[in-house]
Amino acid sequence: MLAFVHLFYKIEFMAYIFVSHASANDQVVTQLVEALREYTTFDFWVDHLKLAPPERNWRNAIHHALQNSHAGLVVISKAAVQRPEVVAEWSYLLNLKRELYDVKIDDVAPAEIDYRLHIAQMINLYSDWEKGIKALAAALAGQADISGLAHLQRPITGHIERKLLSIPIHGRDYGIWALRTRLKEAPTVILGIGGIGKSRIAAEMVVNSPDIDGAIWYNCSPTSQPEDIFVLLCEHFGLLPTTPKRRILDELSRHRRLIVFDNAELVPPDLQVDFVALFDELFAASAQVLIASRSEWPAFDIIKTYRPQRPSEKHAVNIILDMQKAFGIQYDITSQASKIAKASRYHPGLMEWAVKQMKRFPPEKVIKDLRNLKSRTLVAALDEMVLKTMRRMVREEGPIIERALRQLVIMQSGFTYEAFCALIDEDDDTRDRILEALVSWQFVRVVAAYGQTRYWVDPIVLDCIEGDPTAAQRHFIYYRNLAEECHAVGNYAPLVPELQNLEMARAYDHDFDKWVNGIWDKILAVKVELSNE
Repeated sequence: MLAFVHLFYKIEFMAYIFVSHASANDQVVTQLVEALREYTTFDFWVDHLKLAPPERNWRNAIHHALQNSHAGLVVISKAAVQRPEVVAEWSYLLNLKRELYDVKIDDVAPAEIDYRLHIAQMINLYSDWEKGIKALAAALAGQADISGLAHLQRPITGHIERKLLSIPIHGRDYGIWALRTRLKEAPTVILGIGGIGKSRIAAEMVVNSPDIDGAIWYNCSPTSQPEDIFVLLCEHFGLLPTTPKRRILDELSRHRRLIVFDNAELVPPDLQVDFVALFDELFAASAQVLIASRSEWPAFDIIKTYRPQRPSEKHAVNIILDMQKAFGIQYDITSQASKIAKASRYHPGLMEWAVKQMKRFPPEKVIKDLRNLKSRTLVAALDEMVLKTMRRMVREEGPIIERALRQLVIMQSGFTYEAFCALIDEDDDTRDRILEALVSWQFVRVVAAYGQTRYWVDPIVLDCIEGDPTAAQRHFIYYRNLAEECHAVGNYAPLVPELQNLEMARAYDHDFDKWVNGIWDKILAVKVELSNE
């Protein structure tokens, strides 16, 4: 009996390759599978060959087949690129971390093929069926292709997380265009707090930028050395590891390549100057150089910067719905998507956490956890996005930076340099060093508003870092004095950007609340005038 069970298990769960294709191509796919069986011992799961209509549980059968496959074969055609079920199948396989192979069976234009398939090996059966079948069989067996028919739409060397390629980008068209412009002018760094989408934007450039024909992706670490990139370049161009650097750069200059340095905040501070020199060297060799970092290096002075912003509500909803498909959430969350986006503070990292949680919990619980920033897994996610970076900042900059940040958390609507000086009780040089560090590590951003320079603590930081209660009195004194000075000269314009800070000061002191209530309408009238201007 045990022997029978063991035999059944081997037959039932034998490894197979799931074939994703459009029903319009059933006949060609049948021919493809029959041809492959002459050259390989793999089993292939094809819906129209495995399922006999009428199949009552067709969708469940396909879902089961996807889950138990060990690889996927995507049959690309003019019909397939229009079919949402084909996209859903290979997207699910990517998220299951299955190896993916592509074959093209007609003259579908490259621009019509989803960008996420452009980094998988694609074999052209349309140009030569027989050679293409042999090339595909060799690829499935892990052998090198010698036919010339297997190629990457754009060759990519290095490891890119699959999730970065699984969710379409929304609402950043202008930002992507601006980033493309900057990459042509100089090495460019994407700066932002954890989870804001830096790596996702970099991946978008890798697979979709019309300005390049291939890419090298380097994941930085505390042990990174500038020489590491030349190892990847040799692998990318098929050069010997002993190839001299000058020869590697000469080869690089003959190609349109993007080189990405992800997680650059992990590079040791004593090597940052050397890495910036490397960026310039690669750029001089005609490469586009893109750096993604949570912190701004002092040596970044001559490098272009790009700071991604949170998506709008509309685009956040679209992102959440795409995440639902990518992460295999079985029920429809369309009616809850707007609430999820808002509770996530429109922060892509929190939205991803929320959608993943819906594999286990109902949307109502997830939304409640987001609003309260509670639950064990959410605390862990915030630690990865924010608190881990803060600990690294403290190690490099000193504990005084963290103390100052906890005092600034009280500033809910931004602040001026003068307000910063009033709140942080240190000498001028120390205060400047603190502000510079907080801006460099992306906890505070600089904006121009109301004709002045203002600083804003990142919203996700405001929500997850506990403030220093002793800062409330200094906050109140500064804004009380500011309000009294403006009222004395009849100039209420400087108070317009400070409405939220004034509200906090009113809540702190009852007498001030009654006094400022007498001039509140005047401040709001000036706000209307400024808005009209």
